[in-house]
Amino acid sequence: MTSMLGGPAVDAHQNDDAQTQMQRIEAAYREAPWLQRLMVTYRPTICPTEPILRHVPANMRVLDVGCGIGLILITMALERRITSGIGIDVNGKAIDVARAAAKKLFGVDVRFLQRQSISELGDSPFDVVTVIDVMHHVEPNAQHGFFFECANAVAPGGLLIYKDMGRRPLWMSLFNRLHDLILAHDIIHYVPLSDIKSWANQHDLILIEECAYRRIAYAHELLVFRRKDLS
Repeated sequence: MTSMLGGPAVDAHQNDDAQTQMQRIEAAYREAPWLQRLMVTYRPTICPTEPILRHVPANMRVLDVGCGIGLILITMALERRITSGIGIDVNGKAIDVARAAAKKLFGVDVRFLQRQSISELGDSPFDVVTVIDVMHHVEPNAQHGFFFECANAVAPGGLLIYKDMGRRPLWMSLFNRLHDLILAHDIIHYVPLSDIKSWANQHDLILIEECAYRRIAYAHELLVFRRKDLS
């Protein structure tokens, strides 16, 4: 029997571990506003983190671009996948929620900063850069430049993990548009995966994995790149 991701079925022990981990994540956000708490609880159902996190090796230094309330980095920290992490986002209120959650962590250096661009950091390069459900929020004329900034923040031999909402099937794409219009008051600007791959090739990134998966009415596209080590 296989899981929805096409891998081995999850046994009872793994389910218990996942439930315990979810409780720890929810505890980190216990003081967040109710809408953010709801998001933390139900986001794994529609946008699971496991397909992303399984690509992150142990003891990494990670940058999460467009981190929102910090769920990806907080999860990585709780799973002890990272030694340090920085999350950046333009939304100050989301950063406040992420910072409050980070205070519940022990032994992992995770910081959340309100920034307009990666260039404001001065902390690159990173072992892993994650860009999760961000690109469709970027204006079309700025998307290539944004991707270049993300690629440039990856250390030689490091990883860029890119995920965005899928464009197919059409009804899921329309559902995604409605979701963002209602919750984020934003218009989605999809980027074809062929463009992302072309940009990656221009910036010394090699595609090492590509997958697509669905959850309820949400389609997801995931690309994992490794930066060439030219030394």
